[in-house]
Amino acid sequence: MSVRRVIFVTDPLCSWCWGMAPEIARIRKTLAGRLDFDVALGGINVGNDSRLRESAIARFHALWEQVTAVTGQQFSMRLPVDPAFVYNSRPACLGVMAAREVNDVPPFNFLESMQRAFFVEARNITSTRVMGEIAMECGIDEQAFLDALSSDAIVRAVNAEMDSCRRYGTQALPAVLVETETGRRLFAGGYVSHDFLLQGLEDWLEQNPPVVN
Repeated sequence: MSVRRVIFVTDPLCSWCWGMAPEIARIRKTLAGRLDFDVALGGINVGNDSRLRESAIARFHALWEQVTAVTGQQFSMRLPVDPAFVYNSRPACLGVMAAREVNDVPPFNFLESMQRAFFVEARNITSTRVMGEIAMECGIDEQAFLDALSSDAIVRAVNAEMDSCRRYGTQALPAVLVETETGRRLFAGGYVSHDFLLQGLEDWLEQNPPVVN
């Protein structure tokens, strides 16, 4: 029997993605056994190479207050104090892809740990050292993770995934794609609640039932 899949397009440094993390966890539990779930990397600010100015930091504080007001999700309201921190999500996305490579499963656990480390603990998740620590905290072999993280294959995989996601119109993160044997399509762009997802996915499953081979 063919399987229907839901792919959450996200980024470890995306504030609204962290805001939606509890909704994603709930929908995965609600529809477990009826749908397969996966993660894809959309990428934000992947070309930035300079530290944040005070005006940008103030905008983040305002954004986090807005996300909390809508979602109830927790933020420390702090950015990493590490002087090497640059708000460029490419290194963190490479980390999520490396976790997938080592564990060979959708990296939901590692992704959520990265998000919590950044938004709640103000850790610099663009740092190789910090990502290695988080990998260990998630039960991932650190050396295998670091080897994967430094590989050209991971860079190519992340670049290809970001390009693919953009072709489906996922510029607004988080985004949700749905997939059948005929391909993928955009289901939702931006933050959506568990109840919205549940109703929409129930309707989609009714219209696109799994095909019995």
